[in-house]
Amino acid sequence: MQHIVILGAGYAGLLSALRLQPQIKQGKARVTLVNASDTFAERIRNHQVASGQTVKEHPIPDFLKGTGIDFVQDMVRHINPQEQVITLDDRVLDYDMLIVALGSRVNRDAIDGIRDHAYTLDKQSTLELREKLKNGGRLLVIGGGLTGIESSSEFAERADIEVHLVTHGLVGAGVSDNGRKHIQKTLARLGVTVHEQVRVDAIHEGYVDSSEGELHFDACLWAGGFNTFPLIAESGFAVNANGQMLVRDTLQSLDYDNVYGAGDVASIMMESGNPLRMACAVAMPMGSHVADNVTAMLKHEIVEPFRFSYMLQCISLGRHDALVQTVQGDDSPKDRIFTGRLGAFIKETICRYTVFS
Repeated sequence: MQHIVILGAGYAGLLSALRLQPQIKQGKARVTLVNASDTFAERIRNHQVASGQTVKEHPIPDFLKGTGIDFVQDMVRHINPQEQVITLDDRVLDYDMLIVALGSRVNRDAIDGIRDHAYTLDKQSTLELREKLKNGGRLLVIGGGLTGIESSSEFAERADIEVHLVTHGLVGAGVSDNGRKHIQKTLARLGVTVHEQVRVDAIHEGYVDSSEGELHFDACLWAGGFNTFPLIAESGFAVNANGQMLVRDTLQSLDYDNVYGAGDVASIMMESGNPLRMACAVAMPMGSHVADNVTAMLKHEIVEPFRFSYMLQCISLGRHDALVQTVQGDDSPKDRIFTGRLGAFIKETICRYTVFS
């Protein structure tokens, strides 16, 4: 019987584990799922949590009832792929096949001061930001991508918070012209002050240095890019500049046939030459595909390449509005968009579907 270990119980890892359940029942595999927390992190709702909303928690053991999957709550410290051994805080695990789905974290080293003077939407920092602004104040959001837009909109629905959104480019640069116009219109309606094409050089206590001068805040949210944990590179896997594991089109590590990468931790290029973006919309299909390829290996069948095409970009704009941007398979925007309450309904339905699936 093969021992399959999955590191990370996020969108990719948890789905991989559940999809391997038939192999457990058939006696072909033993599956161990390792995660630092015993609660599934619904990361796409962290901006709601930060703004003070109550979001339902999902204990991981509830997902696993009756599946035969072993759950280990522990921190991963090192992977030894030569010996096929994983070192955790409290134990050591060996494996026959490994799925690495440890996710990503906000890059806190992009500019000076993020670590000391800014919050992020990583789990602990989200809760700290929530506490900081429980009685209102001025919030400065740095980053004009999806995270920055969603966070600005969510906080701006509170009458006691003044929101400023700063970006070095244009807000919503990746969507269509009509999509950008809707975002601009909605942010203006919500009272968000937008600072476009403004470079932020450093963050200090209470203010930032920018090309527009000093911008002051009671709380600063860094909504920049993501990177992965140094554990991947430190364990000897080939990685890219963001620390993501380099994988083949089958999602197997470049270095080891019995190791797969799934979700944000894995770097894979589209046929266009662009990398797949870090998102649950990508992580879940990757997790599913990895489980299918592991199943193929258990049956001594050929593993298949991962194929993926985008369909939508969904951006929440508070609780009563959203932008649902239709896109080409390579993620470039089409003209058609859905907005307002219909957009919000579509966005919320997709968020709920991630947990349901």
